[in-house]
Amino acid sequence: MAARFFIGVFEASFAPGVAMYISYFYPRYQFGLRFGVFASAAALASSFAGALAYVIVHIKSSKIATWRLLFLIGE
Repeated sequence: MAARFFIGVFEASFAPGVAMYISYFYPRYQFGLRFGVFASAAALASSFAGALAYVIVHIKSSKIATWRLLFLIGE
């Protein structure tokens, strides 16, 4: 339970940390565009990850379970 708590704390601070990091390099008038690109790229990556996981799980393999194949390819 403690590990789950700390993962949540670090994950919750990731987006504000990225916003602060982006603000070091870009002026205020470009910040909105740059952070918008980051936020949309994260959503796009999640959608492709879900589709890829679906395809991997539906691969027919007689030697290894499909859920194990998902973790092997993911590494």
